[in-house]
Amino acid sequence: MTETEHLMEEFERLGGAFKLAGDQVRVEYPEDLAENIRPLLEKLRPKREEVRQLLYKHPPGVLAPPECPPLPPGVRLVRYAPKTPPVLVAPWSVVTDVKKFIAAYLRSLDWRLKHPKGYAAAPLPEILAKLAEVGLELEVVEAAPETDRAG
Repeated sequence: MTETEHLMEEFERLGGAFKLAGDQVRVEYPEDLAENIRPLLEKLRPKREEVRQLLYKHPPGVLAPPECPPLPPGVRLVRYAPKTPPVLVAPWSVVTDVKKFIAAYLRSLDWRLKHPKGYAAAPLPEILAKLAEVGLELEVVEAAPETDRAG
């Protein structure tokens, strides 16, 4: 781990968050923590370009716990808190095995990201909404290139 990565990790551990706005790196942190966070920001300021590159390479998000299934490329974890079954999923589904449900919908998400115009998976907003209903909130940070147009 580089010094910059260590500083970024410490910044996030203290309650700060990095955001990319185009080519700009933005930071957010609670004002009551400013006294502890500002010294880290002073150390990171001269490393702004390295921070930007690291954020492009690894978008900010929540670290996935070991029990979370692998996520498809192009998404970042917002929250992982699987609900206890049975879980009612809109409009009329009852999920009795949350882990299997998450795994199946992650496969659908992976396919959808690779084939945005295909018909073999539900629309992206529906997939993300159903995952969120069982406790896995994700954000798409980049779509994978479409590999083929045949569904």
